[in-house]
Amino acid sequence: MGYKFMDTQKVKETIKRGYIVRTSTGWEIKIDEEELPKILSGARSGEFVVLKQGMVRGDLIAGIVPDEDRIIIEKLDPETGQRTAEMRPLLDVFKGAEFKQLKSSDKKLLEQ
Repeated sequence: MGYKFMDTQKVKETIKRGYIVRTSTGWEIKIDEEELPKILSGARSGEFVVLKQGMVRGDLIAGIVPDEDRIIIEKLDPETGQRTAEMRPLLDVFKGAEFKQLKSSDKKLLEQ
């Protein structure tokens, strides 16, 4: 489930693991390994979490599984001859965005 679009960055840096956050509503959000502490904290507190590829309320997080479908980059170490598999980091679609808390009067307008 979710949208398919170019969601990785073409950069030299790579990551070791990626994960997919599954929500109780059926949505899936891809995350990089550095976002894992943020999503775990949100799941414990129930607070809203802004990630690189989406937003989720912590109390809606149903599970976190390894991302098996993300583009893998195989690297060959010239010194040892060993191959390693890594992933490109996700594109941060919210980079530079500012989020503001709604006033109670605004919330009433939205509920109408």
